[in-house]
Amino acid sequence: MLITREAVTTVGRLRVSIDPLVCACTGYCVQVVPAVFDLSGDGPTVVLDPHPPLDLLDSLSEAETLCPTHAIRVQVLPGT
Repeated sequence: MLITREAVTTVGRLRVSIDPLVCACTGYCVQVVPAVFDLSGDGPTVVLDPHPPLDLLDSLSEAETLCPTHAIRVQVLPGT
């Protein structure tokens, strides 16, 4: 009998970034996830928490989708 093991990948954390050269400062992301994004200054949107909790994944994905310039990138990093 041959026993094989499948690789198990657990979700470790999120990584959120914004390309400041592409950001149009529309503020959609701030409306959807104010705990992660801020647009209070004169420049592009700021990421307040580049590694937010996993429970914000759905909201972050919505913000990424709503961004008209596709400046937001949400990555799910594998666990260790």
